Amino acid sequence: MSFGRVLVWIAGVMFLVFGLAYLLTPASLVEPAGISLSTPSALTDVRATYGGFALGLAAFLLWSALAPKRVAVGLVALALIEAGVGLCRAIGVMVDGALNQFHITAFLIEISLALLALIALARARGSTDPNAV
Repeated sequence: MSFGRVLVWIAGVMFLVFGLAYLLTPASLVEPAGISLSTPSALTDVRATYGGFALGLAAFLLWSALAPKRVAVGLVALALIEAGVGLCRAIGVMVDGALNQFHITAFLIEISLALLALIALARARGSTDPNAV
């Protein structure tokens, strides 16, 4: 199994776990970021937005990993989404002055996943094996 396919599988499972965690225990997951969910509406919104997005992305990544011909699409999605989230987090930290351990850790994970996805795509592009992704 190629590096890219393994990465898409791992990311898919990771987003599945996070999506389920946000769906089932949203308050405990947003607390480290300083978010207080003080109303039922806030809880529902975090379940839907964070949980739903992560579960949808997990489904897409796992679907992508099932067939070698779809792995590249999964890698592109992973790279763009993680880079976008990481960039917006960095801008937020600069604008809001909210640098703390939570944001540092999240940023490093986001950028690392984006870079790994790009590395996997580059490795596959340089290969003559059609299943290299």
